[in-house]
Amino acid sequence: MLWLLLLVPVFVVVFRIRLTRQRCDLQGFGEGARGRRSEHISMEPWRLALLVISAITIILALSRPAINPHPKLIARDGRDVVFMLDVSKSMLAEDRLPNRLDSAKASIAQCVESLEDHRVGLVVFAGSSSIVCPLTMDTDFFLDALDKTGPDSVAHGGTRIGDALLKACDKLFSDSKHGYRDIVLLSDGGDQSEGISSAVEQLNDKKIRLLAIGIGDEKVGARIPVADGSSDYMLYKKQEVWSKLDGALLKNLVNSCNEGAYIPVGTRQMNLDQIYRRISSQSETQQLAEESVINYDEIFHWFIALGLFLLLLMALVPHTLRRPRALSPAVISSFIILLLVAPQSIASDKAQSYYLQGNAEYRDGAYDNAALSFENALTEKPSSKLVRDITYNLGNAYFKASKTAETSYASLALVEQSIAKYRLVLLLNRSDQDAAINSELARMERKKLKLTIEEQEQQQAAMREALEEIREMLTTLITQQADNLPKREQVKAAPAQWDLRQMAVATGTKQVSTLIEDYNETYFKGIPPEVTPLKDTRTHVATAEEKQKLSLDLYLSEWLKALTNGRESLHALQQALLALPQDPQGDAAPSEEGEDGEQGEPSESSEEGEEGEGEYGESEGGEEGEMNDSDTTKMDLDSIDLPPLSNSPQDIIRMSQEMQQARQAAGSKKQGTPVEKDW
Repeated sequence: MLWLLLLVPVFVVVFRIRLTRQRCDLQGFGEGARGRRSEHISMEPWRLALLVISAITIILALSRPAINPHPKLIARDGRDVVFMLDVSKSMLAEDRLPNRLDSAKASIAQCVESLEDHRVGLVVFAGSSSIVCPLTMDTDFFLDALDKTGPDSVAHGGTRIGDALLKACDKLFSDSKHGYRDIVLLSDGGDQSEGISSAVEQLNDKKIRLLAIGIGDEKVGARIPVADGSSDYMLYKKQEVWSKLDGALLKNLVNSCNEGAYIPVGTRQMNLDQIYRRISSQSETQQLAEESVINYDEIFHWFIALGLFLLLLMALVPHTLRRPRALSPAVISSFIILLLVAPQSIASDKAQSYYLQGNAEYRDGAYDNAALSFENALTEKPSSKLVRDITYNLGNAYFKASKTAETSYASLALVEQSIAKYRLVLLLNRSDQDAAINSELARMERKKLKLTIEEQEQQQAAMREALEEIREMLTTLITQQADNLPKREQVKAAPAQWDLRQMAVATGTKQVSTLIEDYNETYFKGIPPEVTPLKDTRTHVATAEEKQKLSLDLYLSEWLKALTNGRESLHALQQALLALPQDPQGDAAPSEEGEDGEQGEPSESSEEGEEGEGEYGESEGGEEGEMNDSDTTKMDLDSIDLPPLSNSPQDIIRMSQEMQQARQAAGSKKQGTPVEKDW
């Protein structure tokens, strides 16, 4: 652009010629007299200088000056997109110009030219299928292969969509990552294969999204031209064949997929690139390539700002110093128009104000506030055109807000509302393509949310069953351990077969410990066991295992110590049962307070647990009879008086059942349910 600097001397010459002629004209009216020449100093040279400098700066800005070169790595992120084109004879029908096949090829070419960072592939099919172009980023090669496709590209006639989908899944998507792949199917329907169900399973297993584009007239159809000379159109039993769009088959195919959308284009204009970009805008991408480029910090805007400032300054500089600057007719006209328009601008429509406010909040990411502003705008009786824009943007705000909702149920409710708003827009104008595409996106999101909620509920049910199994085993172990502890008058001598019964209790405790580890591994994989909801139960069970092992080791040599460890094992099992969460959503176990509580006195918190107060009952009863090994070796074992349990096993089991019922009642109030509205 620097060659434009050659125009600067032209500006100077033209300006000087204009100034000379102006002076000649003034002299003709007597304005060039010497007596008055000194009173009016001409500012034209200054104005010329400002004009020349501003022109130079703007020309320099057009050359895009830049500073500070620095390398930058650019990652090319995209998706794998396979276009599946139906090349059967029915695609030669002329209800789309020039025909269905050529129209679809033109739409694919336009779409591929806009997909700069995606890998694209092409599969053509009829009675058989063929991979014309594997996944590649070379769009020229793809377009050349697309241009050569036709009914002769496959060996057999007919339409077998299922077989083509299976070939694309097996051959083109065998190595790529799951979740970054799309198939764009362009067909007039009429599948004759039996592999649709297998193809749907492949699409769902590999997380492939299917976008089906229905081409052709669905009501009347069109005849299929032929070039055999006997007739202008295809005949069957001496009757002309009319081909129609089988939209029901394509729609059922899409509905069977976890991720899919069906767009019945019919005979309308098709902007495939816009449709695909709208649907894939919410999808994740994978890195396909990486390249290094040299970036510069452009400074052209400073030159433009300087040039505009100099032009403004030139406009403010008068032609002479003393001549008053008269207002031009254009300025007067502009002032009058401003006086007429200003009152109308001040009294602007409230609906328009709310609408603009909602747009600003939407751009800032405050989708909840934007939805409220759009709702307020609808209450102000806006114009019919503004009603469409407000309703459409309200649906977008609901959909965006669903992404940040706290629960899946709240997200589902917001998606349902967005679908309702898009439906209202389509009722106003059934050919509104933006609303139709967004409605399909919302329906896909609704299907995914319902699957997520179903999986969460199944997982919650499995977690409750696992917790119930652990609770039942702990209850049984508490009863067995209590029955295996002799009464006070039987303390002096070890009962017969006491060790066998104690060994059975130890085996059951080991099974409970294994169940707890399996529970953490299954539902809290990757989370340290010390922070899972079963952390306290796991600790108490480990303590019980240790005490049971000590009791078995000391059974023959030191019976009283063995009995002490047996009682401590029973207490640990009771604490494990109390610490067990009552529902899978519980993220905190009951705290253990009062470890040094007095012996033989029931704790206050156990009474609170019986009343069912609090989300988790707290146990403050001390661990009676607990002592360390260094102290027991110095004591007279015959003088030990073992204290009674603070709570019987029956009390512990009853308290656990009451706490479970109370927590389940509290949890049912928090459980959300999907919002169903009759729109």
